[in-house]
This record gives sequence, C-alpha cells and structure tokens, in this order.
Amino acid sequence: PFGRTLPPTARGCRPVAREDARCYCSRQPTKLAASHRSRHKRRAGVNKKGVTLIELIVVFVIIAIGAALTIPNMGSWIQSYRLRSATRDITSNLRVAQMRAVSNNLNYQVSFDVGARTYILQRNTGGIWVPEGTAQTLPTGIRINDPAPTNNPLTFSPNSSSNGGTVTLKNTKNDERKISVLPSTGRISIQ
Repeated sequence: PFGRTLPPTARGCRPVAREDARCYCSRQPTKLAASHRSRHKRRAGVNKKGVTLIELIVVFVIIAIGAALTIPNMGSWIQSYRLRSATRDITSNLRVAQMRAVSNNLNYQVSFDVGARTYILQRNTGGIWVPEGTAQTLPTGIRINDPAPTNNPLTFSPNSSSNGGTVTLKNTKNDERKISVLPSTGRISIQ
C-alpha cells in the first residue's frame, strides 16, 4: 500500500519484544525504530535478480553506436589487407620456385594469367612445363596491373638466378605493391 511503511515483521524480520534484540534480516543488534525501518526501505528498492530492461537497452545502444562508427573504416582496411596478403602469397610462391629450382636441379617458373587473375608454379621436365599444384586465384578486388608482368613467366634456374622482372598488384583503391626479382641473384623484394 502507498505511503505506508510495513512493520519489520512483514519484511522478513522476526518480531521482537525487547528494544536491544537482533534484527533477523541483518543479524545486528538494533532498536526497532525509524532507522531500522529506513534500512528496510533501502533494501526493498534494490533489484537482486540482475539487470533491468533499461540497463540492457542502454548497453545495446552503446554497442550499436560503437559498431556504426567502426564499420565504415573496415572497408578500406580490408582492401589494404587483401593487397598485402596477395603480395605475400605471390612472393612466397616465387621463393618456393627458387628453392625448388636449386634443390631439384631443374628450372622452375611462376606463370601469371592477367585476365583470369591467377598464377601457377610450374617445373621444366625435358622442355615441358608441368604444373606443381593448382592455379592460385588473387583475392577479390586485387588484380595484376596491365601490362602483364615483365618477363612473364618469372623463371628460376638451378644456380638461383632468374630471368628477372616485376609484378605489380593493385586493389580497387588503386593502391599498388610491386614485387621485383633481380636477374643475376634471383633476389625477391617488395616495394
């Protein structure tokens, strides 16, 4: 009921006959006076079950605002990440070709198909280029820049040298990365 204070017995306290008795709810010596009743009022207003619906809505609104602020920046970050990833993958494939050429005493090459956006590792066995694995496709939004890579395909010989050349990759933002192979040493570098 409104405006009325319930006696301590209605709020979980044992009825007591003496003034210095212990309160059942707090187990502290107390006088059952106004101060005791106000303590029960404060406890009655606390939600002991968890969070309220309003608190939950406020948390979701804060999360939604944070997501709305970060998502537009993700698009440019993803394109840059894909360009770096494709550059690393091609560089790794070129290094594998170079190592296999030396270890197997055969010529190896990485051949690029600009139109299909693919590249493949191949070995030379008696004048015939045999694929080693399947063609690798560049990530979405990444292309091999026209004109085609210089000296396509890039070939490595058993003495670790190569025919040399440059592969330029671009993303949809026109950011580019260049992979260069030196002819005399076969050194591969990213610019």
